Parts: sequence; C-alpha cells; structure tokens
Amino acid sequence: MIAIPGPLISWVLNKLEPVIVRVGQSIKADHGAIQLSSGRPDQPREAYTLFISVAPSRTPRVLETSLFIDAACKFVEQNFPEFGDQPDYAGPQLVRYIFPLDKIHGPRHWLTISPNGLLELQWVLDVPANTTDLPLDELVSVTDRVHRAVESDLFRGIHRRRRFERRRRVDWRIGVNGQASGSSGSMPWQGVIVPGREPGRRAANQFPHCPIEGFATDRLRGIRPQDNVCEILRPALQELMANAGYYDRSSVNDCLDDLLSNRPTLTKSPKTPPAVAI
Repeated sequence: MIAIPGPLISWVLNKLEPVIVRVGQSIKADHGAIQLSSGRPDQPREAYTLFISVAPSRTPRVLETSLFIDAACKFVEQNFPEFGDQPDYAGPQLVRYIFPLDKIHGPRHWLTISPNGLLELQWVLDVPANTTDLPLDELVSVTDRVHRAVESDLFRGIHRRRRFERRRRVDWRIGVNGQASGSSGSMPWQGVIVPGREPGRRAANQFPHCPIEGFATDRLRGIRPQDNVCEILRPALQELMANAGYYDRSSVNDCLDDLLSNRPTLTKSPKTPPAVAI
C-alpha cells in the first residue's frame, strides 16, 4: 500500500473544497428565495388580502436581465391575463403588475416576479358587502390557480435551469391579514363563508392573526410542484382557523373536507377590486 503524504492530502482537499461546496449547493435546499418575500400579512391592510408566495427551495442562478424580463412577462400574460400585457415596472430586480392599472387609490391586486424565481401575489378578497367574513372558496380557487401556474414550464423558465432539475422543490407562503381599515377604523374579520359545513364553535373574544411568515410555514417547504394542492391548503387553512379562534377541531376538519373536495376554479378577476366591507 502506498502511503500518501499528509501535505498532499491537504492540498487535494483544498482544491476539491470549492467543487464540493458547489455540488452541495446544487443539491441541498437553502430556502433562500422564499425568505425574501416582502408581503406583510401580519399587518392591517385597507382590505382583506390573500398573500401567496412561491419560490424554488434551492436558490437558482439568474438569467440575464432581458431574458428574465421576457420570461416573467410571458408567464404573467399566460397565467394571469387580467393583469394586462403591460407591467407596472420591469427591471433587473423584479417585474411587477398591478390590477387595475387605472386606479390610483383603493385596494389593488399585486403580482411580482423576481429573478430568483420568487412569485408574490397579493389578491384582494371579494368580501360581501356589509360583512367581515372571508370567502374561503375564493382563497382556495386563487391558491389552486397559482399552483397550476407553478407547474408550468413558463415558471421554470424564469430562472436558469438547475442541476438535478427532476428533484425540483418549491416553498410556499400563504397568509391573510387579520384586520382591514375602513371609515370606522381597523376591523378584524369575524367569520368565514364556506360552501359546505360550517367550522363550528369559535372563541368569544379572539382576533384573527397571521404570522409574518404566513400559516403553517414548516409544512409548506420543499413541496413538489406536482403534489396535490390540498396538501398545501389544508395545513394553512387549519392554522388560519386556529388563529381565528375556531377550537372545534372535528368540525373544522369537516368544513375543510367539504371545501377542498369541491374546489372552485377562479377563471378571471372582477373588473374592479372590491371595496373593503366593514
């Protein structure tokens, strides 16, 4: 057996270290992109708003600016045509769309795409007039729509193709602000609207709250894009219900069973975002 001098081993390891680091980075999820989400569902808004962020679990290499902007615009035009074919802003850091574009004040939908593959959607929920109840069917349909968009080749085309692409995973972030501001001040939402069984009993003096990182964060990391959207929605909705004071777990699960087994599909946005009804 040939003995290899210690200095030679150290020299070889030093040379291989950068290669080992790069290979590890290409395989291991760092969850870096999702941490750059800028939406704040923990703070009051002028309307009850659904916050959705999706990003690759492993931070990818970015495209050159012109290719990124072109890919992001094509993705939005194909999957969210109601935002129109003209972004509000397009640059090396992000592509941003706002709907409706002709309204300066009041609630608006926002959609931004970043070169690291981060998608951020802020969607004003269509709360019925004179109520403070969240329409959970709309929350489900919008999330389902984002899920289908994330499965597309256009979403993968926002950033450079990564090694081991077949092992691709994405991170999700889902939240809803607990309070909305109106003429009488900030008001928490007071209940939910569901197409099936009601979620049951609720604590008497509970105000809904959403963590800054969204609901059920630890269960929404490293999701395969082709996984059923119910695996994303159920833990998020369970935590939403718990944070809002719904304490009858059995009836909450029955409610979610009905909601998720008959998922509605949102095909288009209303022509104008709803005014907050409080």
